Amino acid sequence: MEEVSVNNEPPQDSVYKESLTIEQVVDKTVKRLNLPLFLLYWAALSTALNSGAVAYVTVITGNIPYKDWKCTSDKCASLHAEMSEKEDFFTQKTLCDNEMEAGMDFIWTTSKITFTTDWNIYCKEESRLATISGSFFIGAIAGLLCSTGLFDRIGRKKGAIVGGVITIVATAASCVAPNYQALLAFRIISGFGLLINYTGVYCWVIEYAPMGLRNVAAGFFNISWSISYLILVLLGYLIDDWKYLYLALTAVCVISTAMFFVVPLPESPRFHLVRGMEKEAKENIISFFRITRNEFSFENINLVYEKKAQN
Repeated sequence: MEEVSVNNEPPQDSVYKESLTIEQVVDKTVKRLNLPLFLLYWAALSTALNSGAVAYVTVITGNIPYKDWKCTSDKCASLHAEMSEKEDFFTQKTLCDNEMEAGMDFIWTTSKITFTTDWNIYCKEESRLATISGSFFIGAIAGLLCSTGLFDRIGRKKGAIVGGVITIVATAASCVAPNYQALLAFRIISGFGLLINYTGVYCWVIEYAPMGLRNVAAGFFNISWSISYLILVLLGYLIDDWKYLYLALTAVCVISTAMFFVVPLPESPRFHLVRGMEKEAKENIISFFRITRNEFSFENINLVYEKKAQN
């Protein structure tokens, strides 16, 4: 009888490939926070250095200088003459209780020009300051709700850039706001753009952080907000006019957005993978590993995502 040889080796096409998620690949490869990774995280988070400053700029540009004013009317002068404790006269209580009118009964003497002194927002009108400060967060909520769909369509990094550009335009427009209503609108738009920018940066960076270092990366991210607030305080100290302060803040926003084109961190691999672009996702991960001096090969590995669906 003729012998039949049996080849028990599997065909080349049936070589087993391990399936790993992006998180598993990053966790498997990045074991510790080395210097290149540390510097990369800091550089990436520099794209959010405008965040705290934009959010809280009205603390400075809308400050009401209740102690910096002087009398210009007989009514005010008479009240001052009747006051036994002269040092207690120039206060918020005096202005508000006696319904003093700016430009008629008194003038502001502060060296810091704010939109509240330009538009006479004080005492009974003070609620307008609260409104203009809080309006930022109305836009922020809208930006947060819209961000997910934007990120899944154009990517985390590009979505964050879009948010940064919106913030730049709204902040720059605030420099020339002709009235309260215009500034109110620009604050809402600023909040919308900033939260898209801020959320995009967070997702972009955190997706490249191994599980063991995500708290560290998130900590860096929170520090960037604090540094941004310190930048605002410094600008407020150096600049006396609220319009020029918005102009300087626009420059900070431009620099933060420009950092997206300087930082070598590539687009989110999850964005590519959820769209079925496994090759591009692998290339981005390999690029990240190369920058952080970690070695990994996707040979015999399938990159998988739990839910390949768009929002």
